[in-house]
Amino acid sequence: MKTIKQVQSALIDEINATGDVLFQYTYLIDIAGALPSMTEEERSIATKVEKCQSNVWLIVSIENGIVHIKADSDTLIVRGLLQLVIRLFDGRTPQEILGVDVRVLTATELSEAFAEDRMTGFSEIIRTIRAAISA
Repeated sequence: MKTIKQVQSALIDEINATGDVLFQYTYLIDIAGALPSMTEEERSIATKVEKCQSNVWLIVSIENGIVHIKADSDTLIVRGLLQLVIRLFDGRTPQEILGVDVRVLTATELSEAFAEDRMTGFSEIIRTIRAAISA
């Protein structure tokens, strides 16, 4: 199994290989389709992530020391971002997640193209996951 840092490097390479920021946006939209939708019951106030420009819902659980993440959003771009987060974090230990500097956006042109609100929302998603596994 690849380390979380290796997965992150591969994701960064994958995103950057698509080309300029327009193609990177298209990449996020394409991978958004692989993210399973949450049920209406799962999309609740309790699972909603605050400080996100779009509606984002997260369910984070730990079973046998392994983190499991279920996520959804009402926008395709954010669903693509959530898919990246799941590829990075799902199936990992809390220690792995807490020990990595998440730079999957800052190492691509996406960080320059995203509004400050969207970057804040992405940071809030990461913070919410880390808070859930630290509790």
